[in-house]
Amino acid sequence: MGSIVGYTYGVIEKCQVSNSSLSAAPYLVGASYDNGDKVGGIVGFKSNGGVYECSVKDTTVKGYRDIGGVVGIAVKDNYDPVISKNSVENLTIIQSSENGYGSSICFGTIVGRDSGCVVEDSTISGYLKASVDEGEINRLICSTSSNPAGFDTIEVVLNGNASIDVSDAYIKFGGPNTSKVTISGSEGSETLRLSTTYWSRVSMANSNAVLTMNKLHVTSDQESGTWNSYDLTFLKCNVSLKDICFEKAVALDNSGFTSVLKNVSINESHDYYALWIVAGGDVTIDGLKVNSEGRAIKISDQYVTEPEKTTLSVSNSTFVSKSKSAVIVGSTAGADITWGSGNDISNVSADTVNAVWVDEDWKDYDDLVTVTGCSKKIEGA
Repeated sequence: MGSIVGYTYGVIEKCQVSNSSLSAAPYLVGASYDNGDKVGGIVGFKSNGGVYECSVKDTTVKGYRDIGGVVGIAVKDNYDPVISKNSVENLTIIQSSENGYGSSICFGTIVGRDSGCVVEDSTISGYLKASVDEGEINRLICSTSSNPAGFDTIEVVLNGNASIDVSDAYIKFGGPNTSKVTISGSEGSETLRLSTTYWSRVSMANSNAVLTMNKLHVTSDQESGTWNSYDLTFLKCNVSLKDICFEKAVALDNSGFTSVLKNVSINESHDYYALWIVAGGDVTIDGLKVNSEGRAIKISDQYVTEPEKTTLSVSNSTFVSKSKSAVIVGSTAGADITWGSGNDISNVSADTVNAVWVDEDWKDYDDLVTVTGCSKKIEGA
């Protein structure tokens, strides 16, 4: 299904589509469901001949799978179809698994499913809004040469469990002009999994952009390792995390950036720090629940050549941990910590009196760690 043509082996050139809405749903064929796929702003199914210099604006495409801003699915037959010099502005993608069948859920900003084609020189702008029942969402939020994702704003709502493949250590969300990427659950029970072979980390293509996550459970495939490989890591970006349940440790490697955590829980079953804060970040926490078989929060200058002072504000938070204090600081730049009202450290096994420790290996920098609203001590003193 497409605004110009549904199914073609021919060439499509210089077509313009605006204010279009396309919707395909699976239907019973005999005893099972079929179809409901191959939905594109210009063309649904494309093979051989190319799609050139077409534009799609203010358009909604909905289907079960193979959903694209320009082409639903591009398939190689005698030769690779070329999808070139097309543009998309203000796109809504709806992936619905109602009456779904099979597998291989695919969607993308230009081409929903690439089964052997050349995609080049495409441009995107405005907003992308997506509603997804299942699948891998890389092609909505992560730019590649064939699948640009640099909309001004990107909003993805998950109606079921989904994943992001972050095996590429340098993967980034959005593009250079993206100001905000938002990933939300519709009910709060949805799980976003970072699938990876090594680092479980995410970042933004535009360092001034904000990555927002709301109403989600978040985890990754990584089962062990040092903090920078095991933890769910937010790298060099401004983040806003609200109503999130992290099923493993979190790292904020955001020196020079802001991190806001509101009503976040972190459940860590290993003897690790539940929340690792790389020195130099500005972190505001309200309503954090830490449940750790190991330790709670660490501010650290590990792997930082010239650390800056960390700013940390904590309020209305509860801590359950088996060792160390609620917050321990190991940084030559120190930290300014504001301990607000509503915090509970009664289940911090090592210290229910002092919320903050200075790591004994950084005791010479104790005077650079300032606390307001709580007490501190040097570890082991």
